[in-house]
Order: sequence, then C-alpha cells, then structure tokens
Amino acid sequence: MSMHLDKSSSSIVLDVAWNEVDKKNQGFIYAKNFPALIKSIETILSHGEEDSSQLSLLSNTGVDVIDTFAKEKEFFKIYKDEFKEIFQGLVGKSFKDAIEGTMISKKKILASVEYNENEEGSPEKSRQDSPGRLSHRLRILETKLKTTNEELRFKDGIIAEKDRELISLTRSVGEYKDKYEFLQRQFSFYKGHGEAINDGDNNKGEQDAKLEDNERYSSTRHEFIISELKRKLQEQTVLITTLRDQIQIGGVELGSTNGKSSKRGGFTVGILKNFDTFSTTNLLLLFFLMTFTVLSFIFFFIRNWLQTNNAEFQSQKDLSWWENISLLSRIGWFFMDWTEPIIESENQIRNDEALAAYDRIFGLGGSEQ
Repeated sequence: MSMHLDKSSSSIVLDVAWNEVDKKNQGFIYAKNFPALIKSIETILSHGEEDSSQLSLLSNTGVDVIDTFAKEKEFFKIYKDEFKEIFQGLVGKSFKDAIEGTMISKKKILASVEYNENEEGSPEKSRQDSPGRLSHRLRILETKLKTTNEELRFKDGIIAEKDRELISLTRSVGEYKDKYEFLQRQFSFYKGHGEAINDGDNNKGEQDAKLEDNERYSSTRHEFIISELKRKLQEQTVLITTLRDQIQIGGVELGSTNGKSSKRGGFTVGILKNFDTFSTTNLLLLFFLMTFTVLSFIFFFIRNWLQTNNAEFQSQKDLSWWENISLLSRIGWFFMDWTEPIIESENQIRNDEALAAYDRIFGLGGSEQ
C-alpha cells in the first residue's frame, strides 16, 4: 500500500480502474470502452460503503455526454496520460473534483484498492474460476479477437483503396505533366518560327500573306512533328547506349583476371544480375527494331505528305522543304529507291506466274508439247 501514499486519490482510482479495462496493458483504450472505465471507477469507489447502492461519478448529463462520445468516436484512442484532460473537456470539471465530489476519503479509497488487490489473489477467487467460467472468458476473448480482425480487415480495405486512388492520381499527374511539357515545346517551337516569319514579312498583299501563312504553318507543323520524332529517337538511343555500356563494363570485369577484377567482383556480379535477361543480341535487336519503327514512321509520313501535295510540288522549281534537310532527304529517297525494286519484282513475279498458268491451260508450254 505504501506505493499508493505518494499519489492523489484520483490517480490511485484511475490506476486500478485502468488496469481493469486495459487488460492487454497497451497503454490506451478505445473511446467505446470509456463508459466501462467510468463504471469500473464507480465500482471501486463503492467498495466499503455501508449503502449497497453504487456511487455515481457523473450526473445524468455527464453520462449522456460520455455515451455519445463513445458511440460517435468508437475507435478513438484514449491514452492514460490524456484521460484526465479528455474527461474534463467532456464533463466540464476535472477528474479530481469528480472523485472528491463523491465524498470518499483517501483512506477509504486505499482500503478499497487493497480489497480489490487481495480479492484478485485470494483462494476463494481462484475457486470461482470454474471450467464454465473459464469457458465463458474464452468465448469473450474469441469474440474480441473476431471483432479486432474485422476492424483490421476493414482498415486494410480502406488502405488498399487509398493506395489505388494514389496510383491513379500519380498516373494522371504524370500524363498531365507529359502533355504540359509537349504543349510547352510546341509553343516554343511555333513561337520561334513565328517570330522568324514576322521578321521577314514586308509589304505584301493580304491574300498573298494568308496563302504564305497557311503554307508556313503547314511546314512548321511538319517540322515540329519531325523534331519530336528525332527527340524520341535520341532518347531511345541514349537509353540503349547506356545499357550497352553497362553490359560491356560487366563483360570486361568478368573476363579480367588481375587484382582489379577481384576488388570489383561484387559490382560486376550486381550488374550482370540486373541485366541477366538482356543479352547483347537482344539489345541489338531491340535497337534496330526501334530504329526501324521510327524511320518507317518518318518515311510513311513523308510519303503520304508527298502524295497529298504532289501537284503543288510539281509546279515548284525549288526543292521541297524536306529535301532541304539532309537527314530527311537521305531517309526519304533511300526508302523510295528501296521499295520501288521490290514492287517491280513482285509485279514481274505475278506476270510470270500468270503467263505460265496461261501456257499450261492452252498447252503452249514447251514441256507440254
């Protein structure tokens, strides 16, 4: 009992009642257990009283406030060192004043606490723990465990839903960022070409100016698309070059037998593990495939543009806009020269097959005679 003499009456009662409610010694209780804690406090205060009726710590209004708080904030955590502050905020008076308002002296409180402690360890109390009582406690614990698992599943579901929302929002932000950067590049490109065009304009007729503006806009649009394709190609080239260099570094370190190899063996193994699914052949194949895809897109874009503007190009003596660009001119004419023999060869094969079939039907072939 000496350990209780240094504490106030309210702190002693709170310690004992708290241990009754916080069976797991977690250091906190949920708001739904607030009424049970108040009831435990009232039970402790009622021990040793001549009147068999239980003392009331709160007024009817205070009880209603506590019950409402327990229902609305069911899973709100109340820590032991915050209890008195929360109690005063809800009830309107301090926990100490509420204890003293019951007219219980500290001597009676200590006697009640000692009675509780002795009762917990008494042989009579142990005899009361019959198999039926233990089974009842087990069912209570199983119910609490089931409730706790349901709460955890509910919270896990909320967390998973928030994670999905976060992933979706992150993806949307990335898309909007890419669109913004694309529009920013497009604006800068058009602005630069527009300023250059305006600097070159002098005294021209309105009709001629509109025609030239349309032609320049179309040309600028094509140039911007091509610049975007070149930018994408450069990014892919840099990425593939980086991967190839890392694999080459790993190969040199793996094949070397000097002291440097043993020192950096861990680094080499780490690189090879990161790229164990990529062989040099696969990387080269990927590089040529991506390059061919981009170049094919440029070729078909130029070809379609040429077909739609064939009449205009024939009437012009100057070179086309894409022919003035060395890289595009080489790519365009290379693919044109490359596809024409294939088309002619296919047509020749079809003609030869048709003639051979005609000869076989009418018996004109040399072997049939």
